[in-house]
Amino acid sequence: MAPYPAPFPDPHHCGTCKKVFTTTCVKKGHMVRCPKCDHWIKPGNQCPHCKAVEDAEERRKKEEEEKKKKEGDRGGKKKKKSGTNKKGKRSLAQY
Repeated sequence: MAPYPAPFPDPHHCGTCKKVFTTTCVKKGHMVRCPKCDHWIKPGNQCPHCKAVEDAEERRKKEEEEKKKKEGDRGGKKKKKSGTNKKGKRSLAQY
Protein backbone atom coordinates (compact mmCIF):
# COMPACT_ATOMS: atom_id res chain seq x y z
CA MET A 1 0.00 0.00 0.00
CA ALA A 2 1.23 3.49 -0.88
CA PRO A 3 2.25 5.80 1.97
CA TYR A 4 0.31 8.63 0.28
CA PRO A 5 -3.36 7.69 0.07
CA ALA A 6 -5.63 8.89 -2.69
CA PRO A 7 -7.89 10.67 -3.57
CA PHE A 8 -5.78 13.21 -5.31
CA PRO A 9 -7.17 16.70 -5.90
CA ASP A 10 -9.96 17.22 -8.43
CA PRO A 11 -7.97 19.33 -10.92
CA HIS A 12 -5.55 16.39 -11.08
CA HIS A 13 -2.56 18.73 -11.39
CA CYS A 14 0.14 19.62 -8.91
CA GLY A 15 -0.04 23.18 -7.64
CA THR A 16 3.75 23.59 -7.81
CA CYS A 17 5.05 21.79 -10.92
CA LYS A 18 1.71 21.97 -12.83
CA LYS A 19 2.08 18.37 -14.01
CA VAL A 20 -0.34 15.51 -13.34
CA PHE A 21 -0.47 15.08 -9.56
CA THR A 22 1.23 11.84 -8.47
CA THR A 23 2.90 10.43 -5.39
CA THR A 24 6.17 11.86 -6.74
CA CYS A 25 4.80 15.37 -6.16
CA VAL A 26 4.04 14.40 -2.56
CA LYS A 27 7.52 12.90 -2.08
CA LYS A 28 9.11 16.11 -3.41
CA GLY A 29 7.00 18.18 -1.04
CA HIS A 30 4.98 19.95 -3.73
CA MET A 31 1.67 19.12 -2.01
CA VAL A 32 0.70 18.21 1.57
CA ARG A 33 -2.50 17.12 3.29
CA CYS A 34 -4.47 19.68 5.27
CA PRO A 35 -4.39 18.47 8.88
CA LYS A 36 -8.01 19.53 9.49
CA CYS A 37 -9.93 18.34 6.42
CA ASP A 38 -7.54 16.02 4.51
CA HIS A 39 -7.59 18.08 1.27
CA TRP A 40 -4.34 18.44 -0.71
CA ILE A 41 -2.76 21.92 -0.53
CA LYS A 42 0.52 23.59 -1.41
CA PRO A 43 2.88 23.80 1.58
CA GLY A 44 2.68 27.13 3.39
CA ASN A 45 -0.77 27.98 2.01
CA GLN A 46 -4.01 27.95 3.94
CA CYS A 47 -6.53 25.33 2.89
CA PRO A 48 -9.26 27.10 0.86
CA HIS A 49 -11.93 24.70 2.13
CA CYS A 50 -11.07 25.33 5.80
CA LYS A 51 -10.77 29.08 5.19
CA ALA A 52 -14.28 29.19 3.67
CA VAL A 53 -15.70 27.32 6.66
CA GLU A 54 -13.93 29.68 9.10
CA ASP A 55 -15.08 32.78 7.19
CA ALA A 56 -18.69 31.55 7.17
CA GLU A 57 -18.59 30.92 10.92
CA GLU A 58 -17.03 34.34 11.56
CA ARG A 59 -19.66 36.03 9.37
CA ARG A 60 -22.45 34.20 11.22
CA LYS A 61 -21.09 35.30 14.63
CA LYS A 62 -20.79 38.89 13.44
CA GLU A 63 -24.39 38.90 12.18
CA GLU A 64 -25.60 37.52 15.53
CA GLU A 65 -23.70 40.25 17.42
CA GLU A 66 -25.18 42.96 15.18
CA LYS A 67 -28.66 41.53 15.70
CA LYS A 68 -28.20 41.54 19.50
CA LYS A 69 -26.83 45.09 19.34
CA LYS A 70 -29.87 46.29 17.37
CA GLU A 71 -32.24 44.68 19.87
CA GLY A 72 -30.41 46.42 22.72
CA ASP A 73 -30.61 49.85 21.04
CA ARG A 74 -34.40 49.78 20.78
CA GLY A 75 -34.90 50.22 24.53
CA GLY A 76 -32.65 53.30 24.75
CA LYS A 77 -33.38 57.03 24.82
CA LYS A 78 -36.70 58.49 23.77
CA LYS A 79 -36.76 60.43 20.53
CA LYS A 80 -36.70 64.21 21.03
CA LYS A 81 -39.80 66.05 19.86
CA SER A 82 -39.12 68.59 17.15
CA GLY A 83 -39.35 72.25 18.16
CA THR A 84 -38.36 71.70 21.78
CA ASN A 85 -35.17 72.37 23.71
CA LYS A 86 -33.30 69.94 25.95
CA LYS A 87 -35.79 70.40 28.81
CA GLY A 88 -38.76 69.63 26.58
CA LYS A 89 -40.04 73.23 26.42
CA ARG A 90 -41.02 74.91 23.19
CA SER A 91 -38.52 77.19 21.55
CA LEU A 92 -39.28 80.91 21.08
CA ALA A 93 -39.53 80.45 17.33
CA GLN A 94 -42.86 78.60 17.74
CA TYR A 95 -44.67 81.45 19.66
